[in-house]
Amino acid sequence: MMLNGGQSKLRSELANELANMNTGLRKSFLKIKEEFDEHLQSINDNTSEITILEGNICDIDKRLSKIEERMDNIHMMVKALLTPSNFKIELTPDEQKLFLVFYTTDDPINVKQIVSKMSATHIFAEELILSMTDKGIPMHRTDVDGETHFKLDEEFRLIQAREKIIKIDPEVSRKYQNKLLYSFFSE
Repeated sequence: MMLNGGQSKLRSELANELANMNTGLRKSFLKIKEEFDEHLQSINDNTSEITILEGNICDIDKRLSKIEERMDNIHMMVKALLTPSNFKIELTPDEQKLFLVFYTTDDPINVKQIVSKMSATHIFAEELILSMTDKGIPMHRTDVDGETHFKLDEEFRLIQAREKIIKIDPEVSRKYQNKLLYSFFSE
């Protein structure tokens, strides 16, 4: 009978050990399931964020396409305007002088430099620049140390050299050349 008692004890110990293992396995699987659930939630959150970002990228892409289309239209309009048969600009003598200042200057210049080269007032020089840009002469503006500098568009300069789009009165041109020579030799 001892054997039966020993077997019963062994069975009881095995049953307890199996129950403990079962509980341990359940806890381990439960922990793994919780980690998977957290991971799944993280994936879902990231998927939502990616979807939102994809929508934003699509919006930006649409806007860039519209900008590109507008730039193409502007380029075509400028190209059409710059063809010699369509593009003739008449300038006043003072505007012609200012045009010559820009045409003969490679670097951007500020209003003070224009005033010096033209012997004009600051306000008058600004009005001439505005008038020329209103008439369609392409100018580039840059800010350097808080001062606005202007430069004639390089492509326009080349077209002017080839096509003489802007007619310069010979007297204005002669006076400007004399002034350049005088300033060159007086330095």
